Amino acid sequence: MEKFAYSIKEFCFQHDISRSKFYDLLKNGLAPKMMQVGRRRLISVEAAKEWRDKFSTKVQ
Repeated sequence: MEKFAYSIKEFCFQHDISRSKFYDLLKNGLAPKMMQVGRRRLISVEAAKEWRDKFSTKVQ
């Protein structure tokens, strides 16, 4: 089954960051874009990729 969006908990697990780090990023405007679905806030797979691309460091 293909995944289309992450919960905040799933996003943190997949990206090896704590929830408190995620909320620090959110507070500072550095978190990935989120969407509201009912009462849940989700992060699309595309938004997660954009976030990774924006904040990844390239080792040369």
